[in-house]
Amino acid sequence: MDIKVDFTDLVIKTDRLILRAFNDNDLEDLYAYAKTPGLGEMAGWPHHKSIEDSKEVLERFKKNKDVLAIEKEGKVIGSIGLHPVDSEFYKEFEDKKGKEIGFVLSEDFHRQKIMTEAVKALMKYAFEDLGLDYISAGYFRGNFKSRWFQQKLGFSYYGSHVVKVAMGNFEPTHQTIFTKEDYFSNKTGQVSAKKKNKVKEELVLKSDEEIIKRLHFEKEDEFEYQNQNKTCYIVVIEGRVRIISDNKEYTYFPADALRIKKGIYFKIISRSEAKLVLIEQGNENE
Repeated sequence: MDIKVDFTDLVIKTDRLILRAFNDNDLEDLYAYAKTPGLGEMAGWPHHKSIEDSKEVLERFKKNKDVLAIEKEGKVIGSIGLHPVDSEFYKEFEDKKGKEIGFVLSEDFHRQKIMTEAVKALMKYAFEDLGLDYISAGYFRGNFKSRWFQQKLGFSYYGSHVVKVAMGNFEPTHQTIFTKEDYFSNKTGQVSAKKKNKVKEELVLKSDEEIIKRLHFEKEDEFEYQNQNKTCYIVVIEGRVRIISDNKEYTYFPADALRIKKGIYFKIISRSEAKLVLIEQGNENE
């Protein structure tokens, strides 16, 4: 269930930052970071090619009243907001109050824990002042930085779907969630990572030419392939998994199969209970 927010008069101060509503004086600062190629694209919007693009976005921020400027030492270096959730996707939470958090930060200020500071401050406001039951977040397939950031904050994977982004195309998107219970059990916005179960490996066949195994996953289990001297074939029998290989990430479903060349590291992460067949071919002493 979505609720309306109005950040017009809201000011949140942290050790290094001020989160407050955008105003006309922020146009140059907004354009300075939003024009960076690739920065907006990772969040689903095209980088700004002119200051007119930034002016249009600034007017939208002022009209919608759901986005805050991230100010540091008098300069706006990013934005953070609470947006409507997809109630159809979060069906089991349809009677709960929720918002989707979105944020972007100038590349000049990455790796300084600035966004962590901003997100935690807005989460505190959302749960303690707005009385939200949950906050959702999302990241596009292949955006490992955003996935890692959300995991570190304590967001848990909820599910995946395809959404239409501001650039007009459709993108596979992974959604995460952080609940009121998560927050009040640890108000820092940091939840300890869940202990990963060891993937159960069942040997089916072993010969000089190939090894065939069945892999049994619980939800969120991870399997890293250590022996890189063999060509591998993977067949998904049941469930849904993500496979990360060669700096790319894809989701696979039952009956999907893929081949990974010798010498390529890969990791399998289950998104549900899953069963896979792993076939290793070739002599590892080659």
